[in-house]
Amino acid sequence: MNAKPQFDPKTMLSDVVRNAAVLFCLSATAPGKTRLDKEASKKSDQDHGAVEGASHNNVERLPGSAGRYDVKLRKLQAAARTLVYERTTPWGNSDKRLLPNGKIMTLAGELKTLITEFDTLKQEMIANIPTLLAEAQQNIGKYQVAVPTEDELKTRYTLTQTIEPLPDPKNFNVLSPDLAAALTRQLEAMTIAATNQAKEHVLDEMLKVVEKAIERVSLLDQHNPNSGAKTPPLHDSVMENIKAKLEMFSSFNLENNPRWKEVDAFMQRTLMHVSSEDAKSDKHVRKDILVHANEAKKKLAELKDLLVPGF
Repeated sequence: MNAKPQFDPKTMLSDVVRNAAVLFCLSATAPGKTRLDKEASKKSDQDHGAVEGASHNNVERLPGSAGRYDVKLRKLQAAARTLVYERTTPWGNSDKRLLPNGKIMTLAGELKTLITEFDTLKQEMIANIPTLLAEAQQNIGKYQVAVPTEDELKTRYTLTQTIEPLPDPKNFNVLSPDLAAALTRQLEAMTIAATNQAKEHVLDEMLKVVEKAIERVSLLDQHNPNSGAKTPPLHDSVMENIKAKLEMFSSFNLENNPRWKEVDAFMQRTLMHVSSEDAKSDKHVRKDILVHANEAKKKLAELKDLLVPGF
């Protein structure tokens, strides 16, 4: 059973993590996509002999050209969210995400491309608002639903990013010593819990792709080409996903933990430079993958067991 760490203000995890990572937040908003037409819903219930409230006629507020802008803008928002979720980890119960310092410029650069495309498309839409809203109103027909206002289209579509440092206990020095000490302990406990959550997320993601590689390579290795059965597929993504998650795994050794570094080095050495194409054509490559992937799985599970609960 893992022992709880003793609190020592001179060696706090919150200091270590604050110097190694930042909190990242992506904000994406859009106007409501549909509205309920109560009269149409009521009529639908009557026409079908149903109890009142059985049907809900939700009507698109932007049918037509404006709706196509809406779809494209939302897709860019979704792509940005996916990117952030792939590059960061949860941080407690907040909407903020933990991002290692070494990955700030990479993520910011990737998001800049999406945000620039989003802003350009939004400005194109805004330039055509009168025409788009007139078309949407005509396409809605007799449904009792209002199209978005011009102000909604101008202000409700947003896609922004913010970066902020983790809380610093030195900011508590203006308070009374007892209160400052209590808040420092609370911050440290929260940091331990949130950092463990972040590490567990990284370990789980790494384990998923390693286990998937074991599963797919095993099926291919056990396949008898003379059986007449279809050859189990081994997609390029199987090994590419390991490489992508391994990059994230490497960046989240926030405390420069020697055990984490050891596991990282093992996977870099044995799995980083192996392709699915090599595994398809060479049984010796498959054997090596299975040996190394199973060993990596074991090491990752051991790392997960070492996570210390907060206090």
